[in-house]
Amino acid sequence: MAASTNSRNYPPLPFVPKSSLSEPKPAHSTDSALQLSPNASSNMASGFGYTGGRTRCFPFWQEFSKCYANADKPTDCIAPKDDYLECLHNTKEIARAKEVKAHFIQKELHSGSDARKAAEKAATGVVVSLGLVEGEEGK
Repeated sequence: MAASTNSRNYPPLPFVPKSSLSEPKPAHSTDSALQLSPNASSNMASGFGYTGGRTRCFPFWQEFSKCYANADKPTDCIAPKDDYLECLHNTKEIARAKEVKAHFIQKELHSGSDARKAAEKAATGVVVSLGLVEGEEGK
């Protein structure tokens, strides 16, 4: 009874001739646009984006690789490398944005305390100038 519950009717596997498994297809075959072969590195489309065009960081990569190929020391290409890594990861841009945000928050906290002081003066009964008439206090 256990054998009957575990046995299932699977469709037969398709027959694949051994000759098609052992022979690699030529690179100019029209079967598909992307073919994997043992020497796939010669067929890779490095530098192309998902839409088929160049990626946004490819010019930085070209500049870095040209510098690295012609450099006497790898330290000669620190600036192009930093530009390429900045393009990829935006680390400096993110740091600048965080600094601007922190400055904005500090400014808002400072202006918020000034508004609170003005509200306290108004609540205590001190005459508040509307700024319509320029006086000594207005300047």
